[in-house]
Amino acid sequence: MIKIEIDQASVNAIGKKLKLKKGQTEEKVKAGIKAGLLLITNEAKLKVPVITGTLKRSIHDEPVRTETGGFSGKVGTNVSYGPKIEFGGSRKAPDGYLRPALDEKGEEAIKEIISSLKQIL
Repeated sequence: MIKIEIDQASVNAIGKKLKLKKGQTEEKVKAGIKAGLLLITNEAKLKVPVITGTLKRSIHDEPVRTETGGFSGKVGTNVSYGPKIEFGGSRKAPDGYLRPALDEKGEEAIKEIISSLKQIL
């Protein structure tokens, strides 16, 4: 699972600057995170080995609320064999798709998140 996080203080600052209600600010921040996560998700789908396509279809992203009240974004899969493909196993070499996607698109994703947030400011 790949994670990107924006803390509650930043969410509050964005809301004050925009003079938005709490729910409106949160939706704008989640949309900004989603824009960046989508770059990593799409890259992971390009990199994942495909036999049936189930693993590829299962790769998804979601912005989520953190314990401290900020937002975090995750990219991953709910397919049970996903980690074995990513990290390998006793008889299988690793065939990473999530970490390489983050390595390749991580900086671009951060820039996209910042750009999306700047657009609403």
